[in-house]
Amino acid sequence: MGLLDRPNGELDDATRAETVKQMQKMLYADAPYLVTAYNTLGEAFRSDRFACLQPQPDPGGIWLLQYGAKNYLDVRPAEQAGDCDGVASAVGASDTANIAATADDATDSNMVLVGAAVVLVLLFAGGGLLMARRRASAADRE
Repeated sequence: MGLLDRPNGELDDATRAETVKQMQKMLYADAPYLVTAYNTLGEAFRSDRFACLQPQPDPGGIWLLQYGAKNYLDVRPAEQAGDCDGVASAVGASDTANIAATADDATDSNMVLVGAAVVLVLLFAGGGLLMARRRASAADRE
């Protein structure tokens, strides 16, 4: 009779329990696999644009793809967050003025980048025109 069948025919509870514990110990020691679990998810959202998202469970839960649609019903634009209906742990609940200032800073830096890109395009276009005129005049000379 194998170890697996032994508890079924055993009438003594203590002996049956000891056999099951022995089987569990063997399973634990000889398991050919290692279960890996990652309890953190890679979640991202634009906290400069959206506010009032709350993790589920709170604290330490997930932000998106929760069971149900509550988070999606409570989400608001960042500039309209207010106190997020009194939910202190919600994203953007306490630092609404900070978000607006960050958005203004981002707009200013974007304008600088756009201006620099326009200047570079104009320089390249001017250089291309200058080279085209030089080639044309060289052909005329020959």
